[in-house]
Amino acid sequence: MPPVSTTSPARTDPCQRTDHIAVGAFLGPLTVPFDVTSDDREDDADRNHDNDHDHDNDHDLPDPHNLIAAARDIQSAAHVPYSEYRVGAALETADGEVFVGCNLENANFSNSLHAEEVAIAEAVKNGHREFTRLAVSSDRRDGVTPCGMCRQTLSEFCEDDLIVFCDEGEDEGPTVYTLGDLLPNTISEETLE
Repeated sequence: MPPVSTTSPARTDPCQRTDHIAVGAFLGPLTVPFDVTSDDREDDADRNHDNDHDHDNDHDLPDPHNLIAAARDIQSAAHVPYSEYRVGAALETADGEVFVGCNLENANFSNSLHAEEVAIAEAVKNGHREFTRLAVSSDRRDGVTPCGMCRQTLSEFCEDDLIVFCDEGEDEGPTVYTLGDLLPNTISEETLE
């Protein structure tokens, strides 16, 4: 098998990424060692940047700093021997608890796990079913978004208004989407009826 390229375009196409995979089972629980308090959520909205995706209420978005920091921090636990592309995700529950995940590559790419999947699996395993925000970050700070498979997994447990922060780095700030922006016509229980 040829090696996976470690070069990446300025903005990664999530549908073409085979190197965005996630960690969990081997590391045990990956909850963040701090809670994101309401003070953190209500900190100055000035940290939401002008390059955020179009939203009518961008000025009302809670400060994503701690959530993005958690996604960045967990990247160090990623297992990425093939791509060397570390991804971290931090998912906030409705009660403010944060669960994180990072990618875990496997030589058989179909057995690999994505950071967002690991974060939501850990949260659901711990009894959570309501979520408010997600931050996704790669070690390249390239604005990586959840791939299509992760978007569908998120839609099983999250509403369309789930806020998704995609880390563009310190100079750019995050790009902000909702899950509904990223996956407008999700497959749902109603679709299957």
